[in-house]
Amino acid sequence: MNVTVTLQSVSPISVTSPDTNQELAFLVTNTSNGSQKFTLALNAALGGDQYDPTNPRIFLDTNGTTVYEPGVDPPYQPGVNDPVLPADGSRWVFVLCDIPSALANGNLGDASLTATSTTGTGVGTIVAGGGVGGGDAVIGASGGKASVLGGYLVTSLAVQIAKSATIADTGGGATASPGATITYTLKVSVVGSGSVANLVITDPLPPFTSYVASSQHLNGAPHTDAADADAGDFGGTTPNQLTVSLGSVAGGSIPQTITFAVTIN
Repeated sequence: MNVTVTLQSVSPISVTSPDTNQELAFLVTNTSNGSQKFTLALNAALGGDQYDPTNPRIFLDTNGTTVYEPGVDPPYQPGVNDPVLPADGSRWVFVLCDIPSALANGNLGDASLTATSTTGTGVGTIVAGGGVGGGDAVIGASGGKASVLGGYLVTSLAVQIAKSATIADTGGGATASPGATITYTLKVSVVGSGSVANLVITDPLPPFTSYVASSQHLNGAPHTDAADADAGDFGGTTPNQLTVSLGSVAGGSIPQTITFAVTIN
């Protein structure tokens, strides 16, 4: 039995003081050869940083968009909706924290997410009847438990990205099924005084999806997929990645809106 937890957000993310509902995204993967249930634990009171993020919460991706959707993705409740993952299966997990007031610029606050197999822990431990088909299970190198850190960095000038998604399946519904189209919207805001020079937004293609050609727009204006005179490209700068160069963006200016679409393989 093995499990990995990987951070999907760029870390540390920039925040202001105070701030609310700042998101870190994680991916929990069952690297065992059979289905496993996992409990999740979030710790925002760690040593070695400058402050503790407050009001830590865990939410579970429910529809495969890989984006936190308020009111859609449920809060995690230990023992109630513990993720059950098939062999090599993954689940996106979102952590939201608030940032206290009166923090100095440059202060870092960390939070860690831990996934633990309910079958057992401890490298080499044999769990009778815990394996596939009722056979014994052997806990692997991860010890049936894995964790990773994400960070919140206080800056006087912060770039904030709110990402949302809508799904349109082939039957006219909103189910994340093969052939369905996911349209992503990234709303980019710069908060604080001053300006950010040469601001470049990147967003890699989610796993098990294909980019919809010529689907990218900036503030409603279409962009070509090639790396050319307009601000955006897909794959022209980095393979399988959307890249949009916004140039110099002033704090407090109108948010920049980027949209693009993918299909589920």
